[in-house]
Amino acid sequence: AGSTNNFKVVPGLPTAALPGEAFAGTNTARATANKISYYTPRISGLQAGLSYTPDQSERGTTLGFSSEHTANGTIAFEDVFNLGLNYQGEVQGIGVEASITGESGKAEDPSSTATTTDDDLKAFAIGLNLSYAGFTAGGSYASLDEFGRTTTQNVEADYWTAGIAYEFGPFAASVTYLDSTVDNDGGATQDAEFRNISVGADYQLAPGLVPYVEVSFVDTDDNDAADVDNDGTVFVTRK
Repeated sequence: AGSTNNFKVVPGLPTAALPGEAFAGTNTARATANKISYYTPRISGLQAGLSYTPDQSERGTTLGFSSEHTANGTIAFEDVFNLGLNYQGEVQGIGVEASITGESGKAEDPSSTATTTDDDLKAFAIGLNLSYAGFTAGGSYASLDEFGRTTTQNVEADYWTAGIAYEFGPFAASVTYLDSTVDNDGGATQDAEFRNISVGADYQLAPGLVPYVEVSFVDTDDNDAADVDNDGTVFVTRK
């Protein structure tokens, strides 16, 4: 695709990004950076959590003693706060799981060889699951207002998911949908869209033996007439 900004391909906030899972140029060690975390006891189904990361580029290795991002676009944040609140319980016989998470941070100063500056970090996500009589329905939404892109690009991203699953004895099946957009407000690049529908089923024949089959329908679109957009179908099976 001609867009310089990759598609958001899996649910997750920027600091949780792992290799190949979120953005091109993302520091793949963000999730393992040195941090301080605290979780409250669960009270009446509610639990809160707080995490603070002084500097995502400092990870206790020989490469982790610089407090500047490099000229090649590798981005790290400092003074990162992650906040979360979740609930697990039952309301009128319906199982409820809900969460809201958010994070903020400051993009590290560019190195002496870098020619651009980056956006700070500002993102949040909400999710809800409802379960009853073997059925579970759920969804999520996230807004990534700022996540380290070049400031002149003015890039934002968001995604939403929805799904339903059913489990009866050893049998289980599910249908899930993901829709994400990277909104390129600045520059010549267009918005990038990614959509995925997955249908799967499994059956527990014996302890440790769970054959399953899954098919996913994938569609990408960078809204650039000069490019060829992609779609495909992926089959996965295992026993």
